[in-house]
Amino acid sequence: MGNEHLPDEVTRGLDAWSRSGPLGRRVVANLRAEHFLTDEQRTILLEAIGESAQAGTDAIAQAYEQQCWYIVRQPVGGFVQQPPRRLGRAADRERLVAAIEKANRITGQEAREVVDVLSRGEELEGRQARYHLNAYNAWVTWHENDPDGDPFVFVQHGEPDEVRACLGLPASTDQMLLLDYRRINLRLQRPTVAHAALHPYFEPPMPGSDHGWTSPWKPDRCASIGGSGFNPLPRPEALHGRARTIGRALQVRALP
Repeated sequence: MGNEHLPDEVTRGLDAWSRSGPLGRRVVANLRAEHFLTDEQRTILLEAIGESAQAGTDAIAQAYEQQCWYIVRQPVGGFVQQPPRRLGRAADRERLVAAIEKANRITGQEAREVVDVLSRGEELEGRQARYHLNAYNAWVTWHENDPDGDPFVFVQHGEPDEVRACLGLPASTDQMLLLDYRRINLRLQRPTVAHAALHPYFEPPMPGSDHGWTSPWKPDRCASIGGSGFNPLPRPEALHGRARTIGRALQVRALP
């Protein structure tokens, strides 16, 4: 956005949101730093902020999030030009259950049975082997130096919070599952603020970047991880659309 002139209501909304707390400050800063949305997409987000400015910052956040969801119904941000062949996705157990339930329009119990099989390291069979793993875009990472390498090579202590800290995921006490799979018929999208919406751990890719990098937890939040001195490092990140469980091409590891 730089020094360009914005409508007064948009400026007021941005200023109010950025002063409302850490989340608003981060989202506004990211929106100012975003390089990979089109002018039309960016205008949609700014207009959502301006039109809801008088209603307060909660209304701004709600309107902004709704328009983010609208924008990412189609591929946004451009595709990764040098994608890896092996991907990693970290998911809290219950979040994965909910995603599989929604993606396949099955019951929660059926989705839980799928996740139970996966968490035991077993292969899905029959109809389960054709289920989708996600209803919407899924965030993934990979080995930055080896397109066929272990996407979770950075996990040294085997602790769920170690993964969350490096990938910038929300804190949780749920069991974590690490999904490791081949990029079969999947195109990776470069992440944008529209994908991140109100997620507090995100920084948009720099101009010229082929993909994104995660925004890790602050070191002072990681004192209990792997003993003293743990310093989470950014990992490469992108997104893909709906993906199937794809049989032997999928491996799952459960962390306590």
